[in-house]
Parts: sequence; C-alpha cells; structure tokens
Amino acid sequence: MSILDAIPVVAEFSASDSHSTEQWCTGLHSGNIGDVIYSLPTCQMLGVNHVILNVCADPAFGGRVLNEQAAKALAPLLLAQEFIRRVSIIKSGVPWEYADPAQLGVDYILDSFRASFTNPRLHLLYAHGVPFNLMVDGAKPWVTLGSDDDQTPAKTQPYIVVGLTSRYRRYDHAYYEYLFRNVPPERVFFVGVGHDQIERRNIGGTAFQTKSFLDLARLLQNAALFIGNPSFAYALAEGLKLNRIVEVPEENNVYPLDGSGSLLHMLAPEAVRAKIFNALQLKDCSNASAPTLLTGYTLANMQHAQLYFDTGPGFNETESIPKPVFRGANRYAFDGFPEGASVRCLRFDPVNDHVIARVNSIKLSGKAGEASLSATPSNALCVNDGQYCFANDDPQYSIDVPEQFRNGIEQIVIDMEVIAIGTDEVARALYPRQIESLVARQRQLDADKDAMAIANQRLLTEQRRLTAERDSLVAGRDQLLAEKNQLSVQRDRLTAERDQLSVQRDRLTAEREQLAAQRAASDEQWNQLLKSRSWRITAPLRWLSRRRT
Repeated sequence: MSILDAIPVVAEFSASDSHSTEQWCTGLHSGNIGDVIYSLPTCQMLGVNHVILNVCADPAFGGRVLNEQAAKALAPLLLAQEFIRRVSIIKSGVPWEYADPAQLGVDYILDSFRASFTNPRLHLLYAHGVPFNLMVDGAKPWVTLGSDDDQTPAKTQPYIVVGLTSRYRRYDHAYYEYLFRNVPPERVFFVGVGHDQIERRNIGGTAFQTKSFLDLARLLQNAALFIGNPSFAYALAEGLKLNRIVEVPEENNVYPLDGSGSLLHMLAPEAVRAKIFNALQLKDCSNASAPTLLTGYTLANMQHAQLYFDTGPGFNETESIPKPVFRGANRYAFDGFPEGASVRCLRFDPVNDHVIARVNSIKLSGKAGEASLSATPSNALCVNDGQYCFANDDPQYSIDVPEQFRNGIEQIVIDMEVIAIGTDEVARALYPRQIESLVARQRQLDADKDAMAIANQRLLTEQRRLTAERDSLVAGRDQLLAEKNQLSVQRDRLTAERDQLSVQRDRLTAEREQLAAQRAASDEQWNQLLKSRSWRITAPLRWLSRRRT
C-alpha cells in the first residue's frame, strides 16, 4: 500500500508532456525546502522522477518545517528539472526518515540521512547521498530553470539579491547596514518570507514577492551577486552557482562548494563592499566606504562607539555615525552630517557593552560657530570624578543641541576616557575589594557548608537512634495494648460471673430472710407453747419420760 493511498494528497503536479504509462521512481522528502534543493543531485543519480513532498513540522530537527504553501510554490521549480516528471504533495504532519520505504510504498526516503550517523559538518548536498553510498558532485550547477518562455524580464541594470533570516547568523544588522551604505536601493532586492524582511532593518531595497519559487530562481539567475546566510534562497544560489557571498555561523553544514562563492567572515568589510560595488558596476566604493580599514574590521566585530543624530524620525541606525572605540583617553571626531538637515538632539553610545567611561568634553563645530555641549548619562551609575558605570549592553548619553547650532553641523569631537569594557573588566574595576570579600565569604560559606554537613551527619545518626527507640516504644505499646485487651476480656468474664453471683446472693438472701421469718414464727409459737397452761400441766409427764429414758 502506497503512502499516497493512506494519506490524502493535497496537490498533484505533472510535467506538461507526461503520460499515465510512465514508470515512476518515487522519492519522499519532509523538508526543509532548502534541503529539497540539496537533494536534487541525489534524486538524479537514483533515477527519481516522482517527488513526494510531505507537509509536516518537526521541532526536534532545529525547527524543520515544510508547509503547504511552500510545497506548492516549490513544485514548478522541481518540474523545471528535466528528470522530474511528477510532484505530489501530502500532509501527514510527521517526518518519515526512520520508516521503511517498502512499507510506505516509495522507492527512496530522500532525507533518511537524518536517521543515520553522518558528520554534522558534512554539507547537506553530500549528506543526502550518504545513505545511498553516492558521491555527489557539488562543484557544478545542479538547478535548471527549464524553458525561457515565462522568465522574469531581465533588469536593465545589475542588481543584488539579499537573503537574510534570523537563523544561522554570525553578524549583527549594523554590519550589513555598513556594507550597504550608499548602495542605491533600487539595485537591491530582498527575498524571504514576511518575518525575514525584519532582518533588512535600515538597508534600502525592494522586497521581492512571488507565489512560485521558479520566479525566485529566475530572479537569482539574473542577479549580479547574492549575499545572505544559509536559507532556501542561498540553496538556490548555490545550485545555480551564482556569484555569491554567504554568512555562515561557526557551526554549519552549508558553504560554497566551488570558487564562485565566498565566505563572508573570510573577507574584510571593505573587500565585501568592493565586491558589491563592482557587481553593480559602480565606481564610488572608496568614497562611500569608511576612511580606514580599521573602521571596517571594528564594525564587523561590533566594538564601536556610535553617535546618533535625530533629524525628525527619531534615533535610528541610518542617522548614525560609528567609530572604533579604544580603552584609555581618546578624541573621537564625528563628521559627515547631512547638509541642510536640522539636528534636534544627539545620543552617544560609548560602546555596545558594559562599560565604565568618562566624557571629558564635547565640542561642536558648524556654520553657526563652535559650542561646548554637555552629556547626560541616561542609564548609568556614577562612580566618581565624572566616571559612569553602565551595567548593560546599551549605554547611552543624551546630548542637547542649542537651537542656534542645530543647522549646519559639520563636526562633533568627543573627548572620552574608557576605563573598562565588558562585564569582567567592569566588575574588576568597580569591585576589587568587594570581589575579595565575596571570595572570602564564599570560602566561609564553604566551611560552614562542611560544618553543616558534619552536623547533619550527627543529626542523621541521632535520628536513627531515636527512630529505633520510637520503634521499641511502639512495640512495647502494642504489647501493652494486647495485654490490656486480654485483661478487658477477663474483666468482662469476671463481671458476668459477679453479676451471676449477685443474682444467686439475692436469691439466697431472700431465702434466708424467708427462713428467718419462718423461724421467728416458730419461735413465737414455741414461746407461746412454753407459756401455755397445757405445757405447765404436762411438765411432770415430760420429766418422768426423760427419767425413763
């Protein structure tokens, strides 16, 4: 029995020239959609011409999800591969990599590598071939787009495609904002689902939306450069072998497989900007980039001071100027303010980490002349002598700009001393004695803990003794209760006997009283007899009778 008979089919797609008499070699895949792209060379080598996409969600594998909308959007792209003739979409809700293909009625389970031991750093393209003992060639293109009849019209100017997601990242959004600074937004296209568009932040460009991933692949095919992190869009760029730069985290299983791709962290920020401007055929990369190579590296590592200037929309990354920050006393000059803009106020972030710093002076230069400004820390604790401790990763100074100096600002110079950066340095600088005290206290607590452990052992011993005594007393109590019950039985028996004897006593008493009454009556009769005349007359006869006897 086939899985297609057991589970409802959501949708069916076939090649325009397919016919019902074709022999099908079926491969089942449960996603993600990028993994499906990496499985295509394995499909071709296995002779798979019918792909079943299983709509499911499996949080156990890093949030793997294949939803129905994505599966339907993927079907036209799969059919554009010459060897795939049919695509079926089912919705079981669970992955099947541990199942037996024969029991499911399919020839291959394409993501079965998840159920077998593979090197977690092995590229996903190669991992798909491992369960089938296949050696896949990842150096050549493996994604084709079929007929050109419905292709998206080519852009008249070179453009870049950017694909950023919240997963598998190494750099912050500010790094990308630096890379794309002064890049014409009409030459940049962002791809991804709705929530991925958040990752573009303040980078100008156009969001590309489509219901078919075949259109997305055609957009990529005509792009001068792709920049992004591991995602479905990057899988397509890798399969098409575009000019591409990929941001990979420290632990990854996706990376360029030939010389047409580059790793973002292996390039200096200025080199990445040069690639962007060269791909767009722009000549002003050097003018648009930061003045020194050090700035780029510093921004890439996100260790910098940043001056924000509000011209109306509020503080944002676009209206800001970063500078590398150093420990000790230094002067930081910020220029490049937009001409004709009115700056309402300033915000200065000494570094994006815990920090102890002191702002000695702030000098403003502009068309209205020069002025000294004051800075007020908004989330800090005063240490001493103007030093402020920011115990958070977003330290801020608020700087008021006098109204007469708000227009035509040319440069702002901040004289700042950085005493410590990072939680460890801040702690050591702020609390050296407290730390020693805490260490001593910790040692005392450890000693108290040991003493309490000994006392606890003694208490346990005493508890065992008392428990034994309790058990002995309980046994004695039970014995006494048994004896009490026995005596109660004896008492009840004696009470019954006593009651019986009482009855007998009462009867005998009654009989005694009756006999006493009878005796009294007899005595009365006897006394009367003795007093009678006849008794006296017969006295001689009784005397003679006694004499004879």
